[in-house]
Amino acid sequence: MAMTSNDKANSLAALHFTSIFGRAESYQIPPEIEGYRGKEVVHAFHLRGRFLFGREVTYSYFSRQFETGAAIENFKLTEDFDYDDFKDCYDKAAIPLFLVSENRSLSAFTEDYKPTPRPGQTLICLINPHGKDLKRCQDLISRVTT
Repeated sequence: MAMTSNDKANSLAALHFTSIFGRAESYQIPPEIEGYRGKEVVHAFHLRGRFLFGREVTYSYFSRQFETGAAIENFKLTEDFDYDDFKDCYDKAAIPLFLVSENRSLSAFTEDYKPTPRPGQTLICLINPHGKDLKRCQDLISRVTT
C-alpha cells in the first residue's frame, strides 16, 4: 500500500511491488489531481496500483479528517448489529477501509472492489465523530442491549 503525499512515488512503489505481490495486491491512494473526481485517471491503469478506499480518499482527505478528530476504529459485526445497522448509525461519517473475515484474512476496500460485510466479520473504518447520527446510534445500541 503506497500512501504517501507524493502521487508519483505512490505510483512507482505500486508498480514496483506489482512484480512481487501481483496487480491485485498492489494498492495506492488516489492522486491529488484537480478536477479528478468523476473523471478518468490520468495515469495509465498498468502504471499504477489499485486505488484504495474511493476517489475522494486522498492523502489530503486523510490529513483533513485526522485534523478534525477522525480516528480509525474497528467494528465486530453481529446478527444484532450488522452492516445495515452500521450504515444507519454512521452514514457518511464512516469510510470503510478494510474487512477482516471470519478466518482473519484482510480485504481492502478499493475503488473497484467494495465487499459486503457480514456478521462475524470485522469492519475497519475511518470515523469522523462529528458526522455520526448520535440519536440513531443510541437507538441501535439500546435495541441491541435490550
